[in-house]
Amino acid sequence: METTCSAKDLAALLSSSSSSSNSTSSLAAATFLCSQFSSISNKLSDTTYAVDNTYLLFSAYLVFAMQLGFAMLCAGSVRAKNTMNIMLTNVLDAAAGAISYYLFGFAFAFGTPSNGFIGRHHSFFALSSYPERPGADFSFFLYQWAFAIAAAGITSGSIAERTQFVAYLIYSSFLTGFVYPTVSHWFWSTDGWASASRSDNNLLFGSGAIDFAGSGVVHMVGGIAGLWGALIEGPRIGRFDRLGRSVALRGHSASLVVLGTFLLWFGWYGFNPGSFLTILKGYEKSRPYYGQWSAVGRTAVTTTLAGCTSALTTLFSKRLLAGHWNVIDVCNGLLGGFAAITSGCAVVEPWAAIVCGFVASWVLIGFNLLAKKLKYDDPLEAAQLHGDAEHGALWAADGWGGKLLAAQFVQIVVIVGWVSVTMGPLFYGLHKMNLLRISAEDFFFFFFFFFFFFFFFFFFFFFFFFFFFFFFFFFFFFFFFFFFFFFFFFFFFFFFFFFFFFFFFFFFFFFFFFFFFFFFFFFFFFFFFFFFFFFFFFFFFFFFFFFFFFFFFFFFFFFFFFFFFFFFFFFFFFF
Repeated sequence: METTCSAKDLAALLSSSSSSSNSTSSLAAATFLCSQFSSISNKLSDTTYAVDNTYLLFSAYLVFAMQLGFAMLCAGSVRAKNTMNIMLTNVLDAAAGAISYYLFGFAFAFGTPSNGFIGRHHSFFALSSYPERPGADFSFFLYQWAFAIAAAGITSGSIAERTQFVAYLIYSSFLTGFVYPTVSHWFWSTDGWASASRSDNNLLFGSGAIDFAGSGVVHMVGGIAGLWGALIEGPRIGRFDRLGRSVALRGHSASLVVLGTFLLWFGWYGFNPGSFLTILKGYEKSRPYYGQWSAVGRTAVTTTLAGCTSALTTLFSKRLLAGHWNVIDVCNGLLGGFAAITSGCAVVEPWAAIVCGFVASWVLIGFNLLAKKLKYDDPLEAAQLHGDAEHGALWAADGWGGKLLAAQFVQIVVIVGWVSVTMGPLFYGLHKMNLLRISAEDFFFFFFFFFFFFFFFFFFFFFFFFFFFFFFFFFFFFFFFFFFFFFFFFFFFFFFFFFFFFFFFFFFFFFFFFFFFFFFFFFFFFFFFFFFFFFFFFFFFFFFFFFFFFFFFFFFFFFFFFFFFFFFFFFFFFF
């Protein structure tokens, strides 16, 4: 509530408390005090706005740092040969998600005025006039974008080690530009049909669905999308033997998994407490020390308790079930507890956060057993870990009765249904167009052509350029720098014979398998490349470098030998 200063009322108070009857001086003093109060109040408002936006920006940076945690977690959970692939997909998720969320996603999520289903105001598309709106700031966009790419990162973990790059680009853009923004509009926008913060107080079942930081909006969306992608793609090659028995394809680095887990843990303190969006907001005048900053601290505590409880429960439970300790299980249990408490972290008590973490660990273990039974392959257990995250708000504060439970159940149903009818057909269409999964034949074809063209171009470059260059170089400057010539001559022939042998080895090896294709291709390409390269570079490019190096080395060595002989004769004649 904004506090104002009335000079007239203040003057009356000053007159009543003073023995002086001069009302004019009291009014002047009151006017001066009110002007100073207004100035201080404006400065405090500006400071509050600056601190709140700084807090939101810092939270956005923490959430974005979770992408590094996703990358490390994925890199450690896959085999060594697929490390570069999975790292590239994490970069693609962030890059493609930034463009699509900027162009469409943010408007679909928070464009106002809008309907209950999707945002539609034109000023939010590509942020055309967003900062000019009251209360709008770019920091809010950055924070929401970090959430959007987090959902895409969850999906990429489920389909790791077998997906083409073009599929990553398509699904990342579609998920962050349409699927995720629509869900976030339902539960986070002031116009969303199931939002607990609707501006008209027409709440679902009188309470709305509480999803404070995104157990359903972020984690369930990413987990269900990854579930459909992994189901349509099928398991990785070698994940199950011919009899259908599970074969463990363990990740190559537990160290990277632990590093990624701690980075995600660190980023979660921006994910959950940062969802308050502001921090300098008081709650009760009778308790001036208690405000939003206290709620931020309690949210961090409930987040920590849920994650740690889930980690310990998973550790001892897997020890009883499998008979050994496993750091990967502990890391997954920790993340599962964080994902579960994300929805209700701001409204649950600390003891309820412990219960939530305990339940989350057993839900994760149960889904992992079910996935193995159904021969479902998820290298990071992303669908099991994030897809079942929407139960943290069930342990919310007292007084909601069964209405909140009904609203949370509706949220689960609509999220699963929406993601299934959007991402399922997308993955199926990519699969039918052979754009989703990379097969062994496609990998061999790509691998062969990549190396063939690489050595082909590399050989001709060395042959036509360096051979003619060093030939004329040797012819004109043999008597000036005999030593330098042999050095470069040896360097040239080493690379020339190495790549000459390597190229023709590959050529004759694959000649028997691809005779007609390579015969006509090599015949056409050889003569075209020979005439083009020889005549163009010989008469233009080569002579340019030739005369440049000719004059450069000529004057350099002429000056060098001139100085040498001059010093030689000077030394012998005068000394």
